[in-house]
Amino acid sequence: MLSCNPIPVTQVKEMGIDKDSEDAVKKLPPKRGPIDLLPEEILINIIRLSIKSETPVLDLVKITAVCRRWKWILEGAPKLWTSITAAEGLGALRKALRLVQDAPLDVKFQKSTSKVDIETFFREMTSKISQWKALIVESNDGSPVVSSTCPAPTAPPRLELLHIICSYNSPPQTNREIALFGREPAPASLRDVRLERAPVAVTSLQFSGLTSLVLVNQAHIPQGELIRILKESPALEQLRLSWWGDPASPLEESAHPATSHDASICLTSLRSLVIESDPPHVRLLLSTLRFPNLETFHLGGVVQRSPVSDYFTIDTGHLVQACRRITLSPGQIRIIVEEVSCVASISHSFSIRWAAFPIHLDRIRELFEWLFTHLGEHLKGIPTTLSLRGCANHLPWIEWVSSNLKVTSLTLHGDRSHAGDPNTVVPLLSNPVSVGLATALPQWLFPYLEVFSSTCATPMDVTIIAGMIQERHLAIGNQDMPGIIPKPFRKIRLAYGGPMALVKDLRINEEALKTIKRESRGAEVYWAGAEWTST
Repeated sequence: MLSCNPIPVTQVKEMGIDKDSEDAVKKLPPKRGPIDLLPEEILINIIRLSIKSETPVLDLVKITAVCRRWKWILEGAPKLWTSITAAEGLGALRKALRLVQDAPLDVKFQKSTSKVDIETFFREMTSKISQWKALIVESNDGSPVVSSTCPAPTAPPRLELLHIICSYNSPPQTNREIALFGREPAPASLRDVRLERAPVAVTSLQFSGLTSLVLVNQAHIPQGELIRILKESPALEQLRLSWWGDPASPLEESAHPATSHDASICLTSLRSLVIESDPPHVRLLLSTLRFPNLETFHLGGVVQRSPVSDYFTIDTGHLVQACRRITLSPGQIRIIVEEVSCVASISHSFSIRWAAFPIHLDRIRELFEWLFTHLGEHLKGIPTTLSLRGCANHLPWIEWVSSNLKVTSLTLHGDRSHAGDPNTVVPLLSNPVSVGLATALPQWLFPYLEVFSSTCATPMDVTIIAGMIQERHLAIGNQDMPGIIPKPFRKIRLAYGGPMALVKDLRINEEALKTIKRESRGAEVYWAGAEWTST
């Protein structure tokens, strides 16, 4: 067998062998190196794991140039040539089609990296359409990427995965639905479907038997067709539905199942559920589905005038049971509040995200009151991370959060346009405050706070924060203080934020940072991402 490690002639001479013996040695089989001792199957697996998913064929071609043995092994292993992308050009594509023989094919066309136009690429691929196992088509510029005959005029008979994705920044391709595969139904082998912002005519494909379904911005899909797909996919494990159905059109009465248990759709294998839409569509779907073994649930939508609880009705009591099980032992609650959106998550398994213009802080309070009522008061004792970006001072809301959630980390965010605004929040943390009844005793806000982060617009903001830390730490050990005494800080992260042109020449407020370091009682202090130490 050929080897990558023949014995050098110089080594033969050093062994003191005469010329006749040297000629004889040259005719002997070459010495085998350690890698040559590997079984061919193991070598193939090592190489398969080492090649890039973006350019698998070109990587393999380079490896075949190492030695004749590797070339012989690799070109004789069809399973190495099963991933074909348009980013490698026609030469690589044709070589892979020749060497793949009868092995299943993973076909990927990505417009941003393609070195061949889509029509030419799929014209070449059609010769192996019976071997297509996965088909992924992605576009990032809004140009048409699929039609009734492209990627294929007929349905690939062994297809298991179908992903057609248009990026968020691309304009809609067309208002007309596109019937894939010449209007033929999808093959029975199809298990994984993902359609994002591509007007594919789902009805003609007649999806069924799926284990994973992702539909994003598919307003043209009839609600009744979606219900049919779910009914005929009892083994579904992953489901994400984001903005399906036309919000301007009334929901189809025929799509709404009866309230009896027999009319519901039970997905016993469903583990992950993501739903993002307006309340009527979400309520309809949640009142239809049953998912006794759900492990993660994420809900999103737009809430303007109505509370978040509008997403839940008496018909969704089974959802409460699933969410209660998911959130039984949460590690952390995370709340991110921005000017136009809010995310509330309980561990990594449960989250609710909604948008409003502008965001209504009372909606957050209504949400958590609903969660406390239906999922349990134990949530009030879970460590909570609170992030505020561009939110004005609203003392009653902040006081409610402080009284009902155990906030251990607070971040005042900024971005390239606006710095964080510690002037509106930090003064509330510097002394006990009282809201509500005039007789209420002053209380420290966020007494469990241990981690504080903020972007600052000016050096004075850093001074304000230093004063807040000093006041809170002075209260530690003072038994005359009302309510819960604030905990000492563990970490403090600060930096300038906002427009770069305004902050790039700002001096570092070293005096304030020295005060923070001195008064923080051993807390880690960071400035612009690096730990700050007084010099």
